[in-house]
Amino acid sequence: MKCPNPGCRAETESSEEKFCGECGQKLQQKAEFIICTGKDEGGKPCGAKIKAAKKFCSTCGRKVDPNEFLIGNCQKCGAECPVSDAMCMECLTSNITGKVES
Repeated sequence: MKCPNPGCRAETESSEEKFCGECGQKLQQKAEFIICTGKDEGGKPCGAKIKAAKKFCSTCGRKVDPNEFLIGNCQKCGAECPVSDAMCMECLTSNITGKVES
């Protein structure tokens, strides 16, 4: 993963790192997998696990946006949540920091 600081852009050594070793910028954490929100051929929710390296769901074929794997924090309870989620699954609040603007 590259540092998000435009003046740095150093490559991190591990996905476990929380701060850039070159400039100290906080790094955006990524989930190992997400649950697919697509639908199968019958129109039912897919619900398959999709690993971070995949570009498409292997069950329903839905295209995966890499931003879906970014992790933010719930502003109410502090739980880590994918920024693409509409709400925190811990406290059911819809305020997740770190949202990626489209």
